[in-house]
Amino acid sequence: MSDNSQISTLLQKAWSQRGQGLYKKAKVSVEEARVLCRESDLEHLGRVYHILAQFESDHDQYEDALELLKTSQSFYQRSGNSNKIAHSTRHIADIQSLQGDLKAAKTNYTVALELYRSAPITHSLDMANALRGYACCLESLTEYKQAISAWKETRVHYKLAGVKAGVKEAGDRISSLSKL
Repeated sequence: MSDNSQISTLLQKAWSQRGQGLYKKAKVSVEEARVLCRESDLEHLGRVYHILAQFESDHDQYEDALELLKTSQSFYQRSGNSNKIAHSTRHIADIQSLQGDLKAAKTNYTVALELYRSAPITHSLDMANALRGYACCLESLTEYKQAISAWKETRVHYKLAGVKAGVKEAGDRISSLSKL
């Protein structure tokens, strides 16, 4: 097995272990992947730090998660992969929003959405998740008209992705905000 496929396999294993709550095993898998990475494996290194950030976020360690996400983003920026840059930027915005840094979060959601919109291919779920965070941020900033618009677009993308819970949430938020 080539190093690249072995790294990918280890990162997928780590993500799966994380989903099962097996954080110690997942951290070992991530570390094994990191050791195999060369300096030029920018996307793999970006993923390594993204997964490490998710571990921290899962345990409400938002400052640590934010720093790891910024490291992940820097690898993705060096790789030039706009979808990965958008994804990491959206996650940074999510953490900033959780921390109450809504102005910075709004800026990063805007950047992520611009990157997704300009990419040749963007998955509906990625767009929906970015839009959802953006809409929530706008609500917190009491920018209700813009939030309604964002929720409407969110609903479209969740529908395209087949995420019924997302479609329902967006509909509920539109209804609630329309009463304000």
